[in-house]
Amino acid sequence: MIALSLSELQRNQVMLRAELVGDLPHVTGDRVQLQQVILNLLRNASDAMSGVDDRPRQLRSEPNEKAGIVCA
Repeated sequence: MIALSLSELQRNQVMLRAELVGDLPHVTGDRVQLQQVILNLLRNASDAMSGVDDRPRQLRSEPNEKAGIVCA
């Protein structure tokens, strides 16, 4: 899924850093719809950073004890 959006992120000069962990709970749902949600989140984040010119554009997802996973 991330591979599909890498070219778009690179075109918009967004650096992606995803720290994935193996012990997350399984999610039940339609695989295609879940992929579309993730792709839309990545695109929305990239679009939201389009006006950032004074610092690197970085999109991160990382484990967090309280929230599970944090995307920033």
